[in-house]
Amino acid sequence: SRTRIQLKQTGGKLKKQSAKVIKTLAKKSGLKK
Repeated sequence: SRTRIQLKQTGGKLKKQSAKVIKTLAKKSGLKK
């Protein structure tokens, strides 16, 4: 069960990071437009 908890934690971190990247990309694309 430990591996499942670790996967959930890493998955949450990856989702947060990807959300930040998407936001920055959206800002950059908005500036370009």
